[in-house]
Amino acid sequence: MSGILNPSFFAAKGAPPQQIIYDRMLQQDSVHIVHACVGETVFQEAKNPLLKVAIPFGQASIHACWQTATGRQKWQHVRAGHVSIMPAAMPYETNWQCRAEILILCLQPQLLATLAKELAMGDRLEIIEHWTAHDLLIQQLGLDLRAELQRGSPSLLYIDACAIVLATHLLRQYSTAQPLALKPVEGMTHDRIAQIKDYIHENLESELSLAELAQVVNMNLYRFARTFKQTFGISPHQYVLKQRIERARFLLAHTDLTLQAISYQLGFSSQSHFTTAFRRSVGVTPKAFRAAQ
Repeated sequence: MSGILNPSFFAAKGAPPQQIIYDRMLQQDSVHIVHACVGETVFQEAKNPLLKVAIPFGQASIHACWQTATGRQKWQHVRAGHVSIMPAAMPYETNWQCRAEILILCLQPQLLATLAKELAMGDRLEIIEHWTAHDLLIQQLGLDLRAELQRGSPSLLYIDACAIVLATHLLRQYSTAQPLALKPVEGMTHDRIAQIKDYIHENLESELSLAELAQVVNMNLYRFARTFKQTFGISPHQYVLKQRIERARFLLAHTDLTLQAISYQLGFSSQSHFTTAFRRSVGVTPKAFRAAQ
């Protein structure tokens, strides 16, 4: 299973049930992902300990009100195409003018603290609020993640990768720290390459996380993600998916296992998820691939 899927975010915040079209939250250690569609309502947020990044879609029209550190009241009109960045512990109120679909990524402060240390940014930086930012990287990240959620439950590796990309971007573009050039990253040693390859190949049926893989070679999350890509040319998520597809090709060609059994054996969340991933990688469905052998 990829994280914990709960129908809870806006419902738990007291939004009227009749105004919640759908409301799903995927919880992982360092990030919670909310995908919801909510009708006209007023939503109040107290001092939530998580940093939130909201990406509205469609015809969204949301009036936001918050108070600055100096006590000044401020307002913004948030629409589709905007990205809203809300620092941890920041109280605010949003007035939803019409039905709107939204994706919200909630990051644990500890993730940002760990990355800031790795980037030599210090430990006293703050994320600056932005309600109507135009940010193509976060927009695309949101669109990609939304598509993955619509296909099913994304893998832990994919969720972890999204969290690191987003947190790093926020630190470099929306914090009080001065932007720093990334230090060059060396590839893994031969021993570590062998360790991580063996571990992945022996655990393809498991729901692997970035933290689990980093622990295998005794590295922190951020350094592992960068070093892995420098070594293999692709991200851990892409590498694991590639290995699963290669194993699937073998099983389809040389065994009589059902598609459901293969998808379960290779750690896919469902047969549908397996079929979609296989077709995107190979160009044909598993059924068509098997028939051609």
